[in-house]
Amino acid sequence: MRVAYHFDPAFFSGVYSLTITELLFRELLQVPAHLRHFLIRRGDLLTDRVSESEPEISTLVGRLLGLGYPIWRTVSAEWLIQNLRAVPLYVLVVEGLRGRDASRIDGALRPIEGYIGGNPDPRGDWNSLGLIPDWPPSAIPSGR
Repeated sequence: MRVAYHFDPAFFSGVYSLTITELLFRELLQVPAHLRHFLIRRGDLLTDRVSESEPEISTLVGRLLGLGYPIWRTVSAEWLIQNLRAVPLYVLVVEGLRGRDASRIDGALRPIEGYIGGNPDPRGDWNSLGLIPDWPPSAIPSGR
């Protein structure tokens, strides 16, 4: 399963990407060792590339949250539509999670101020937004 976890970097001091990644990795270490075969992409959602048109934002949010699929999500589509251009988003997409691990990680992150929520990414739409591969190291393009 591929899952996107969304954060508002304004709630994290210093180099927020490291702090947020550490929070996620702490939870990933709770997954049984024999099941830890992940590909992780992370990065800032470049909201300046998102149109200010309400229908276009609604369509993008629908795609990113998989609104046409009967899946769990803790990210509010309404919140994203309202705030996508105003609030910076830092997103980590983890491929290779079991459903129960993805859900447990989301539950563990929920109390953290600055965590917006998570959602499965059934079509891989988050990957099309320029998030960089970050783990495993073999997935990182040379020259980075």
